[in-house]
Amino acid sequence: MKENENTDNFQNMLNALPYCTALLDKEFKLVTYNKRMQDKIGINNLKGVLSERPGHVFGCVHAQDGLKCGQTDKCRECSLNQLIDHYEISDSISLECKIISVLNGSMNALELKVHINAVNLDQDSYIMMTLENQNEQKRKELLNRTFIHDLMNTATGLTSLIDYIELTEDAKNFCEYSPLIKKQAAYIMEEIRAHKGLLTGNTDSTHVNYEYCISDDILKC
Repeated sequence: MKENENTDNFQNMLNALPYCTALLDKEFKLVTYNKRMQDKIGINNLKGVLSERPGHVFGCVHAQDGLKCGQTDKCRECSLNQLIDHYEISDSISLECKIISVLNGSMNALELKVHINAVNLDQDSYIMMTLENQNEQKRKELLNRTFIHDLMNTATGLTSLIDYIELTEDAKNFCEYSPLIKKQAAYIMEEIRAHKGLLTGNTDSTHVNYEYCISDDILKC
């Protein structure tokens, strides 16, 4: 890339972007990157990663000890490498990519959303690669799934316990309240399903009917 005013302006634009962003040549080798990528990925020396493929830039654990990104057996399983092998310079593509990164002696599992777009600079074609860190989002999704799963198991267990008590010798004292408790347990399970639908996008949040969990029957007890 020519060192001129346009190049400086482009670098300033890269630094202003809120995501980790790199400029690659047509062979997916690094040309430059923005300050956010430098800070987040932990790249301390541009010359050390210049003209290298993304796996080397990110410190991929498989691109170590002289092995290059795209040349190892594991590279065939990498979604980013699969994209590189079939990419057409005019394409705009987004994909998810998982990388075990080793940078500055620290190992991290990176869950990335990678956005690829073609750009033209100084009459040459380049590739702009923007990264979104999905680690926090994936963690929240896992915690939500675990919470909903455990809560549903608890509500189901409550319903099963009521069914069991109705079969015991104490059923006469309990039966007066068992329909009410069952109703509340069913309500809890329905609320869990509704919340799960909101998280997965299967429910229209604008039409959710929020009601009080405590029924009038309980207040009369």
